[in-house]
Amino acid sequence: MIRTNPTIFQPSIFQSLFDIYKEKIFQISDTLQKPSPIYTLRVNTLKSDADTIIKEAKKDGLKLKKYHYKGIKIPEIIYYKPLLKRRKIKRLKKTIQVDKFAAESISQGANLYRPGVKKWTRFDEKDIISIIFNMNGAEIVVANAQAMTSSKRIAKSKKGIVAKNVKSLYNGVAIHDLNIFKKGYIYNQSLPTIITSRILNPETSDFIIDLCAAPGGKTTHLAQLMNNKGKILAIDRSDNKIQSIKTNLNRLGVKNVSLKNLDSTKLEGLKANKILIDPPCSGLGIRPTIIDYTTIKDVNNLATYQKKFLHAAVRNIESGGLVVYSTCTLTLEENEMNVHYMIKKLGCKIDKQSIFIGNPGFSISNNDSLKYTQRFSPIKNKCPGFFIAKLKAP
Repeated sequence: MIRTNPTIFQPSIFQSLFDIYKEKIFQISDTLQKPSPIYTLRVNTLKSDADTIIKEAKKDGLKLKKYHYKGIKIPEIIYYKPLLKRRKIKRLKKTIQVDKFAAESISQGANLYRPGVKKWTRFDEKDIISIIFNMNGAEIVVANAQAMTSSKRIAKSKKGIVAKNVKSLYNGVAIHDLNIFKKGYIYNQSLPTIITSRILNPETSDFIIDLCAAPGGKTTHLAQLMNNKGKILAIDRSDNKIQSIKTNLNRLGVKNVSLKNLDSTKLEGLKANKILIDPPCSGLGIRPTIIDYTTIKDVNNLATYQKKFLHAAVRNIESGGLVVYSTCTLTLEENEMNVHYMIKKLGCKIDKQSIFIGNPGFSISNNDSLKYTQRFSPIKNKCPGFFIAKLKAP
């Protein structure tokens, strides 16, 4: 059945998601356009603890709380509640146009960095300028910010801060400016991504491979859960992403991670006892999302590509080892259908997850075991849309 599409999704994606979620897809779309009502941070227990961080953040005017959900406590999760009321931002004459991803971050209070910049008018250092996003010809002012450089210098640079957020659409916090961040006490990470590492159940004697490790959130979380013991191999094919992982390892004091610059779909000859796969995906669960340009063709191509990581995991894990597969998207093709493929084609078996606060996955092809996969709902869980599966290798 075809429905009118007043959502952030492209028509082919909308129809596909409507077939799964029915009328609820409209509420999901509305929810994804706003930031999460709880903004989670991960306590880096290698350097500090929740109580110390909460006290230090209070000095910077940030009220943090410990997280729990219906009696389930995860000690390394703390959070604050951002103000979700959308503010009106005056458009100024001097502007910088940014890409979609920069716009979505800046709308929550983040500062602007050079990689997100597309176009600009003339401005001088310390000028107050408008940060704008062009959505199909319509301008959205996502923030006003103070320039930290000039328009002349920006043309010659490829990295670094461009403008410091002054007033954004949503009253967020520039986490990277906080002392608790600079000291390596915290990592800003969504609720389900923190839970993903917990579900892999890392132990101090483990050899773990993170096949798609950048920027290092799950890798560094695994390291702290292992108390810097055991061995983690973090892989990414991009030089820049390897550098971003290295930066996070150093800031957080992680010592048990080796880095490998490699296309992990081609990984051969290793035998880990646990593997984490968080492959490139369509990202349809990310919030806030201004608009999404993904098509169903993109999703099908991604699902095919993701299967290469599944094969790599099975090649490089010992018999009976654990594989955790996760994505930040909503589609069947990239989630349950890939897990079904692992079961039917690669001989894996679904394993129950130790923390389950989301919804059971959808059953397909009469595979009832998929109910043990976990979908995080932007509505119920007040977080990005996310999917986690835990499997045992053959």
